[in-house]
Amino acid sequence: MKQKTYHRSPCVLLALLPMLHAAAARAEPAQPPLNLPITFEIDRPSTVTVVIEDAAGNRVCNLASAVQSAAGKQLLSWNGYDDGEVQKDGSTIRSRVAPGTYTYRRTGQ
Repeated sequence: MKQKTYHRSPCVLLALLPMLHAAAARAEPAQPPLNLPITFEIDRPSTVTVVIEDAAGNRVCNLASAVQSAAGKQLLSWNGYDDGEVQKDGSTIRSRVAPGTYTYRRTGQ
């Protein structure tokens, strides 16, 4: 059985969330807020999963799920929204996360 490797890294740029909220409040509701870059390197081609977690370790957003990635530097961006809640009609309502400390966790080499 292949063992998964978990990496937990602070997402320093997520300290910008208060500014993100202010900028989004001035934007049209249909406009997404600024994207926060998340960069990391992987040693070899692998399947990568990246999730955003709050300070308590709760998953707030599944950023990438089992994505085949080449070796080298990877760049993802997060718009500060959660995964949302599926409504009875099948639509999903997503919300901006509250200002705070968030980290990303990834699997893959």
